[in-house]
Amino acid sequence: MVLASLLLALDVASLVRDLDHDEYEVRRQAFVELVKAGKAALPALHEAARSGPSLEVRDAAGRIVDRVIERIRDDFIVERSAEPGMRRCGGLSFESRPHVERRLEELAARLPDCELIVGTFSCMHRAPICSGTWVSALSRDDGEIFTVWKQAYREKGLTPGDPALLARHLRPVRDAAEGAALAELLAGPGATAEFDADGRLTGLKKGD
Repeated sequence: MVLASLLLALDVASLVRDLDHDEYEVRRQAFVELVKAGKAALPALHEAARSGPSLEVRDAAGRIVDRVIERIRDDFIVERSAEPGMRRCGGLSFESRPHVERRLEELAARLPDCELIVGTFSCMHRAPICSGTWVSALSRDDGEIFTVWKQAYREKGLTPGDPALLARHLRPVRDAAEGAALAELLAGPGATAEFDADGRLTGLKKGD
């Protein structure tokens, strides 16, 4: 693993140098290969964008960073949208709840080197039992993505419903803490839930 990482770093360093090659075809191929390298190339690309030996190298490195970040973001959106209960995700424009807009502005100010990815989720049983908004941040420095905020909304007049039906729209929980959080999300404060050995919901009880 260490050897593979070292070889990859050497390869990336060589490709970055090739961005300043005299021959156009060598420069073009280096551009393509660095985009393919993805997250692993970001540290070297950021350095080249800041202090590359020529304006052309600095410009090319910056454009490659944009391509890599765009690819990471698009792959994440496709993967997240495929999860049960996830309805839509993308940029910052579609969310209309005022308090969410304020939170997005706060997060954007706190995370100036990140791109914010916003999505909505819902648990469905004929009508939404609960829905909400989540926000993840994509770091332009290293390409890592992490969740920074999640807000759920209880739908008025709706009850938790049959756990067996509800479970069809939920992925299995990973631990007790996630199970407790899901119970409160679905049935309010103090609610408890039961799960089978695979983490799938089998029972749900409102709090006293």
